[in-house]
Amino acid sequence: MEDGLYHKKIMKKYISYIDYKNTNQISKRKKHLWLKENGYLHSGSSPRYLSAWEELSREFGFNFTVKSQNNKQIIEVNNMPSLHGNHVSLEFLIKIKKGLISVTLDEKLSEELNTILKKIQRIHFSGLPNYSYHDLVEFCKMISTKQRIDFILPVCPDWSYDPTKLNYTFEKLNDGIGLVAQKALRSTKDLINIFLPDQENFYFHFIIGDSMGLNPDQIKAANVKDFTEFKKLCISSQKKIETELSSFLNTNHFTVDLMSDLLSKELSLDGYTKLLEDLFKNFDLEKCYKTFKTKKNFETQLKSRAPLYEKIYKQTDMDVIQQIYIKHLIEYNILASLFKNFGKNNVILGFDAKGMQLGYKMHDTNLCVLSFQKH
Repeated sequence: MEDGLYHKKIMKKYISYIDYKNTNQISKRKKHLWLKENGYLHSGSSPRYLSAWEELSREFGFNFTVKSQNNKQIIEVNNMPSLHGNHVSLEFLIKIKKGLISVTLDEKLSEELNTILKKIQRIHFSGLPNYSYHDLVEFCKMISTKQRIDFILPVCPDWSYDPTKLNYTFEKLNDGIGLVAQKALRSTKDLINIFLPDQENFYFHFIIGDSMGLNPDQIKAANVKDFTEFKKLCISSQKKIETELSSFLNTNHFTVDLMSDLLSKELSLDGYTKLLEDLFKNFDLEKCYKTFKTKKNFETQLKSRAPLYEKIYKQTDMDVIQQIYIKHLIEYNILASLFKNFGKNNVILGFDAKGMQLGYKMHDTNLCVLSFQKH
């Protein structure tokens, strides 16, 4: 988004604060009247609202210039304040100044950090809902320090999928490079190419989620007889991902692990299963809502998972689907606890559903999670 523009979603979110009488379409006339009523329109000022821009630029520390365009004087803002990464409006800043809205605007980024931010967005990464700007800024700061960064890329096993729609069919488990792993490999190349001067500080850790095979329903969906056979297929995928990575990365700059092996280093697989059961039994749903920011956000993500769970578990009962979803969030929570073993500056790159990636935040909301946005 260009400087000087504000994001419509931000205005829609706060529309109730601005007395626009239950309309989502904010007319120029209503904006004009509102600013006039609040003393921010002075006769003779050109461009319109110039005095408001002058006052607010001093208050909020941004710069603007007046330019001529199509025989009119217009305002061009160089570093408009933002909220969650989206530029806010003139009216929004006035509401903050008057104490009618209580929010913390995003911290100002240096030119260097802004450059890094634009690069990561160019290759289709963003932050998770409600954490977006925080995580993006944390990543930019890591890059700027020139220190080692460990990218953690959890990927699904090679489930069958529809190559035209790029949707999982879950008819069987294969032994190649899965759909999510393909995205992760492409993004690894993109990261290296776009941050060429920094690539010597980059280390990539692929983690194949073979622990899914500990669930009897997943074994059935995979069309294999037991976890041993499930894991054997994942080992084959592991080798193929290693081969692909070695074609463009030095071998000491990446690892490809199976989730079950990482878990075994911390606790036995039986211990992992028991831990899952204990955490599920004592699961605090209200605390989970806080991670998602609201109960509604949680329910939205839950509904988005329902079609997938219907495929795998043949379930349509939303109460049962919610239990499955919570168990999966707990699995992501446990996985996040293993990341401390990889390094100091960790960045989780998520390629599956955002509703699942929020499970990492259940372990620690300060974990840096960047989510891939397109195939």
